[in-house]
Amino acid sequence: PRGVAIGRTTGDAYVASPGTDGHGSIKKYTLTDVTNGTQGQPAINVGNWPSWVAVDSRGRVYVTTEVELVRLEGTDSKKWGLPGAFGLALDPSSERLYTASSATLTVWDVSGTGDTTIITSLKTNPEYLLDVIAVNPTSGRVFVTGRSNFTSRLWVLDRNTNSWLDTSFVVGSYDPAGGRMRGISFNPRNGYVYVSNELFSQVYVFADSGSPACP
Repeated sequence: PRGVAIGRTTGDAYVASPGTDGHGSIKKYTLTDVTNGTQGQPAINVGNWPSWVAVDSRGRVYVTTEVELVRLEGTDSKKWGLPGAFGLALDPSSERLYTASSATLTVWDVSGTGDTTIITSLKTNPEYLLDVIAVNPTSGRVFVTGRSNFTSRLWVLDRNTNSWLDTSFVVGSYDPAGGRMRGISFNPRNGYVYVSNELFSQVYVFADSGSPACP
């Protein structure tokens, strides 16, 4: 398993697993399943290599696969083409969804009961392949890891302007044989952003307490 998300209104947990051959799935676990240690509901096939998952305030589930963004709502599903999709994060305060696919960060509007729509898509300068995402709903900053020329960086997006801050931060290197920056998380209690680098077995800690964010 790789991605996990909790529905705020129901407490249900959703777990995305790429599987061993790419034909992965997503499973739903209710609070009863967790309490009793049961296996959860039958797995839902969403496509090849599902990675990260998020749940919005209306209980709609979003998951990235190898080539798509998939939205699950009850028994219905909808897909958007998104080649190279990997990282995914939801900003609950603005009801925006962020996806990383190859070198593109896409901002989606998931507010209301209508359809999911694209607000904007952007790339870094210089261009990096983007991996995983974390959001600070209070500051409105979006943190994205990227790779280029054997250097990994943490890029910071201003939610209010949908533009990158002038400063990005080096977070080590990466395995050129397909290695990605896989771990990132925001702690709302202390305002810290944590970025893991599996190649060097390191965790970088950033404080999102000023302008710009600083290590």
